Amino acid sequence: MQVWWAEKSDAKDLDPEDAKYISEYAWSRLDEEMRKDYQMTREAGPGVLRVRVGITEAGKGIPFLDNLTAAYPGTLVMSKGKKAIGGTESFVGKATVEVGVTDSQTGELIAEGVDRRGGGKYAWKALNRWEDAEAAFTYWAKKFRWRACKLRGDANCELPEE
Repeated sequence: MQVWWAEKSDAKDLDPEDAKYISEYAWSRLDEEMRKDYQMTREAGPGVLRVRVGITEAGKGIPFLDNLTAAYPGTLVMSKGKKAIGGTESFVGKATVEVGVTDSQTGELIAEGVDRRGGGKYAWKALNRWEDAEAAFTYWAKKFRWRACKLRGDANCELPEE
C-alpha cells in the first residue's frame, strides 16, 4: 500500500509517520478481509492477481470541533451545506484510494477504481483524528472482498453497509 504525493493532493503535506500509519492500517484491513477467501502471496504465478492500492488523499478530522458542530442545529446545517458544495462535512476526516488489479503474469488489467469517502456527523465520536479515514479503509476492504466474490460468480456475497 502506498501514499502518493501529487502536487495538488491533500496527501502532499501528510506527516511521514501519519502516512506510514494509514498505509499500514489500510493494508491490514485489506489483508484481513481477503484472507477470508484467498491465499495471499507476494509471488507472481498462475491464478494470482496483483493488487495495487494507492492512497491519494488522507485528512485527519478535528474531533472536538466535529462533535461540537454535530451538536448544534445551526452548525450542523452549515456542515451539510459544506458537504453539498465540497463533498465532505466540516471537521471530519477523509480519504481517497485508487485501486488497480492485474494478472500477475501477463499484466492484463482486470479491474480498476477510485473512491473517496468522508466522515459523517453523529452524536459523539471518539477523539481519534484518523477515525473517519480508518472507517473508510475498513469499508473499502469489505467492498473489495465483495467485488471479488461477485466476479468469481459466488451467490453468497455479503455487501458491506454504507
